[in-house]
Amino acid sequence: MPPEMNLAQLYLDIADVIIVAINKEELVTEINKKGCEILGYEKKEIVGRNWFDNFLPVRIREEVRPLFHQVMDGDLRLEHYENPILTRDGKERAIAWHNILLLGEGGRPSGTLSSGEDITERKQLEAELETYRRRLEQIVADRTAESAEAHEQLDQEIIERQKAQAGLELRAAILDNAQEAIFLVNPNGNFVYANQAASTAYGYTPDELVCMNLRQLLRPQDAPLVEPRLKEIFTRGRLDLQTVHVRKDGSLMPVLVHNSLTKTPHGEFIVTVVREIAGEFGPRWLLEQLPGILWTTDAELKLTSLMGAGLAALGLRLGQDIGTPLAGFLEASGFGAGAMPAHEAAMAGNTASYEIQNSRSGKTYSGWAAPFRNLEGNPIGAIAVVLETEKQMTKSE
Repeated sequence: MPPEMNLAQLYLDIADVIIVAINKEELVTEINKKGCEILGYEKKEIVGRNWFDNFLPVRIREEVRPLFHQVMDGDLRLEHYENPILTRDGKERAIAWHNILLLGEGGRPSGTLSSGEDITERKQLEAELETYRRRLEQIVADRTAESAEAHEQLDQEIIERQKAQAGLELRAAILDNAQEAIFLVNPNGNFVYANQAASTAYGYTPDELVCMNLRQLLRPQDAPLVEPRLKEIFTRGRLDLQTVHVRKDGSLMPVLVHNSLTKTPHGEFIVTVVREIAGEFGPRWLLEQLPGILWTTDAELKLTSLMGAGLAALGLRLGQDIGTPLAGFLEASGFGAGAMPAHEAAMAGNTASYEIQNSRSGKTYSGWAAPFRNLEGNPIGAIAVVLETEKQMTKSE
């Protein structure tokens, strides 16, 4: 098997998302290891079977099936879509799909290649977060509420205050019994509330946490990412990310973080729910910790993924610039156009190495680009890795 085919198969097997190919007869022609794990079948039990009849819930089959054929006929472009799949034990898992059309002989559509992220837990977390958000709005409102009107009787005011206090204690008790760490963050990144689970997870007392800024829970190299992330939350209303937090004792904690903007009569706040990632680091996490930068492109050389620990050194972040032309990304991030010939060679079916210098960091990077192929062996994109070398850019360079 050529090295690039080994690379493509390795990429499929370590991907932390479902990757499945379906031909125009609706039959599964390829599925990766993650897809088999989520569905609960061995690969040989999936390949060759009708995707819609066997792996989609009955209630949505006739909704999704026509969309697939519209895509195959060229009447519909459906790059992103969400629908549940049916596992072997009869349970449903919510999947967010990214779809591309596979072309066969004569450039005619031969099937689809889809990557799917399991968002079941995220959906559940969003439902839980909505409940928390309503409760937190009331807590903020109660804590900042103006005193009763002056004409109210003193006794009535005392009674009302006692009722409000009881309500606050009840709501705080509910939040403190939540398993996830929950923070309420103001626009400057300061904590104005932290539940008991946050205190337990990070080793700080609740009083210590409300005197802290979220930057103090990050590694030094991640602190510069706070400003753009806050801006994105206040612009888009939400941000989900996977990162590393630091406990009071200095130990590292890999976490999934869900940020949601909430608007109250007293201003805008961010509700942050943090869930620690249990067990060993998975393949996706390992790729994100790669001491360099890894990206993939589609056939038009537009970015389809971007990861690696080397992004932070250039002021970039995971997933940034997805969908933009590779040439524009390279210029904007300081690499220039030196890597483009290698990617063009990859689209022609060849693996090519290159060396480029970054004008931002002044450092030299070694890299390679290889073709990413479809089931027919035709290049449908490129995969590339760049690693920092010891060589430094000189003034003459």
